[in-house]
Amino acid sequence: MVLVHPLGSQWRIWEPVLPALEQRFDVVAVDMPGFGESPPLPAGEIPSVPALASAVAEEMDRLGLQTAHLVGNSIGGWTVLELAKLGRASTVTAISPAGMATDGERRYEATSLVISRVLARAMAPAAGVLTRSSLVRRLAWQNFARPTQVSPQQAAVAIRAYARSPAFPAARRWLNSHAPENLDRIHCPVTIAWGTKDRLIHPRQAQRWVDAIPGARLVELPGLGHAPMSDDPELVAATIVEAATGPRP
Repeated sequence: MVLVHPLGSQWRIWEPVLPALEQRFDVVAVDMPGFGESPPLPAGEIPSVPALASAVAEEMDRLGLQTAHLVGNSIGGWTVLELAKLGRASTVTAISPAGMATDGERRYEATSLVISRVLARAMAPAAGVLTRSSLVRRLAWQNFARPTQVSPQQAAVAIRAYARSPAFPAARRWLNSHAPENLDRIHCPVTIAWGTKDRLIHPRQAQRWVDAIPGARLVELPGLGHAPMSDDPELVAATIVEAATGPRP
């Protein structure tokens, strides 16, 4: 199973669900180029979803994985769906995937992301101290429906990753001007999972994905946010496991 993180994040965002997933699968959680500890793409190469998908595919090749159960969140959700088009997915679980916004929704998402980036860069130097305050952790309401459940250590790591991701600006700009194409080429089982309290990408976008992908199904995550792994690790892990192993039409 390969896990792909959201914009401005890194592999560690999956830590709350790793224990449950590792009971069932060999799990690889990647840092995409220009995020976490992964170096950026070569100079001049835009961190578009197709480019990021190609980089993940190269890592799968290095690990000897022709296919895998692919799980992604936000831009990671769109990335794993792009990989599915290339035949690299056994199943896909896309959690609040980016990409299906209207023009108005794109403007809201872009503004929210820019504000979050500015706040993260301001807070990063003192993140270890600031995140001890539950009030400060509540500033993460955009991504988490239950931000105070994120530990101070997890919050500090998330803030530093958001602040330091060199691919963030270019990837955000690319997202703001592109939409998914040729989704009818996806032939593996696809689950679109969406937190009902996602405050970054509105849950109404979920049905657009389901309508565009043959045989895709929608699973609501009641009361959870955009990156729900910390909101309710048990429910999110169970959703991923069921999507990868459950019966198919």
